[in-house]
Amino acid sequence: MFEFKDLTNDNEFNASDYRLNSREFFEKRRTSKRPYVYDLRSSEAYELENIPGSHNLPIEHFETSIYQMP
Repeated sequence: MFEFKDLTNDNEFNASDYRLNSREFFEKRRTSKRPYVYDLRSSEAYELENIPGSHNLPIEHFETSIYQMP
């Protein structure tokens, strides 16, 4: 089963290590009990199109909001 890594103490975080292509994303979403998907684009881009059930969190607010995430 896929588990997300705790990144709170990772000094060598590399975002590219956590990117998924569309096939990988939808497989993980399909097999997860309760996936929580964040869309880090601007609110305007999110309003134009988004993945149903995703939550918009613009990247400029990500760092200040990371500890409030479920």
